[in-house]
Amino acid sequence: MAAYLGIAPGGSARTALDAGWHAVAPRAGERAYWLTWRVRPRGRESGNGPDTGYKLYVSPALDALETAVATVAGSLASSRGVSAFKVGADLRGICRPDKLVVYFDRLDDLYHGAACLRKELAGCPAHGVPFTAAVTHDGLLSWGADPPAASAANGAAAGSWRTWVTERLAEYLVVARDAGPSELEPWQFALERLRMGGIDTDTWVPASGMWPQALVSF
Repeated sequence: MAAYLGIAPGGSARTALDAGWHAVAPRAGERAYWLTWRVRPRGRESGNGPDTGYKLYVSPALDALETAVATVAGSLASSRGVSAFKVGADLRGICRPDKLVVYFDRLDDLYHGAACLRKELAGCPAHGVPFTAAVTHDGLLSWGADPPAASAANGAAAGSWRTWVTERLAEYLVVARDAGPSELEPWQFALERLRMGGIDTDTWVPASGMWPQALVSF
């Protein structure tokens, strides 16, 4: 897997990784679903893994993944606001659409980094990540914003952006089905309920400041 991704010694991403990033080991006893690197500190503390914040999805076709990993490692180490990136650790991980994810502190920083990758990865074949906000029309670059680490209601982990969206959609589809006949189809009800929670279901962009209210109301 390391050779395929270009992260093994002598690989296409290895020099950039050594210069600008350090690997994050999985927690003891946890299975490593991801290979994760944090940017080397530049006047700030470096934590133990990706921060909750804005996620830039880099979704190339599988045979272009090595190029994408090398480009992320080489182009974004000095990009403002970048904190970490991760790539799938096994065959299942690299075949999923969200196979390569970069974390940023702010949305402006994400767009700055995405502009750089858009130029560097021009012509790269795309896979595409559902339920994310498009940066490029072909699906190569898109973004999401994860919920806070814990909900206000019960302190449980809130999960990822796409997990949160799809769980809400499933919940509303079931509610609509169980409510019986209606002027709205279940899928229409589910989308409208998401819109009421601050999600633009045409673009899958979360509204600014939506999470405190969403975690209480949902």
